[in-house]
Amino acid sequence: MKKIVLSLFILLAVACNNSHAQCTPTLTGPVGHIIPDSATNLPHAFATYPYSTDIQLWVPHDTTAPIVGVVPINYYKITNVTGLPAGFTYVCNPSTCQFPHDAAGCIHVSGTAPTNTMIGTYNLNVFITGNVTLPIVGATDVPDTIKYYKIVIDSANWAGIASVPTPTHFEVYQNSPNPVNGVSEIQYFSPVNAKITFKVVNVLGTMIQNKTFEGKTGMNSIYISSRDIAAGVYMYSISNGTQTITKRMVVGNR
Repeated sequence: MKKIVLSLFILLAVACNNSHAQCTPTLTGPVGHIIPDSATNLPHAFATYPYSTDIQLWVPHDTTAPIVGVVPINYYKITNVTGLPAGFTYVCNPSTCQFPHDAAGCIHVSGTAPTNTMIGTYNLNVFITGNVTLPIVGATDVPDTIKYYKIVIDSANWAGIASVPTPTHFEVYQNSPNPVNGVSEIQYFSPVNAKITFKVVNVLGTMIQNKTFEGKTGMNSIYISSRDIAAGVYMYSISNGTQTITKRMVVGNR
């Protein structure tokens, strides 16, 4: 039965905790889809800057189990997470951290500004339970531990960052990678909690995406998937209500 959960591990990236921050589910499929995936992993944190990111997921209806074949998934549940940096926490939507099949969910991960003494890599252990319905047996819990995810805390003046915005400056960064072939990350910095509007238009000005998020103080991430947008050239804009920053991106093969 362990194979069942391993085949679905990317849907359970990070867990929930007793935090007041919350994300808004945005995915509408395809089934089994998650942003970011295990290859992209979580965005880096930076010393002296608050951390904030969301994980979006869509739980599939069923999976394939050894011997018995296709079996229905009832839900996934995150039961515990270890390895998070001190001061970091997490909260699920739904708040129970139990994600039903055929539905969108999300996980908000945030942290107080880490100190320079915390710079390093933090490997996470995600303890999960997949509940599936087996022939004759019925509903069955399948526990497992996922060890693929990590949070890296870098120095604020790390050489790979051209400039780190000050806490009074709203900033939007170029999506990476660009062109988009798979999943691309767009980071933006917000000095305060704010309602964020994200729009994507094509070269003809046709609206392709128009979404609203609750932006948290610090660094935030939005993810674009080439599964959801046809190949071509696009402009994306992020607005905090008073400022709008627009950048260009190219979407390649799906």
